[in-house]
Amino acid sequence: MGALISCPACGAGPLASATVPAGHREGGREYLHCPACGYRRWPPATIEPLPGHGQTCPACGKGALLTRDVTTPDGRRARLLGCDRYPDCRHGEWPNGEA
Repeated sequence: MGALISCPACGAGPLASATVPAGHREGGREYLHCPACGYRRWPPATIEPLPGHGQTCPACGKGALLTRDVTTPDGRRARLLGCDRYPDCRHGEWPNGEA
């Protein structure tokens, strides 16, 4: 995962590389973690952006809409546009126009 990075949460360093155990839904995915405080840094998701990705949030006017990969209450995976200022702004848009 590259260069040595100090922990942004506690300042200790460097962050150590780890892999999610097999059997977990994220099994095999690599991430960085801080042994001192438990901070985790995940690599950016590689999902295809929805139309509207990067536009200004219509609710707060400050954030940008980002494509998010979510799990619905019935267990399905879905994508939606959500404000990057979450949780300060909770605006979200489903691709079919529902908010």
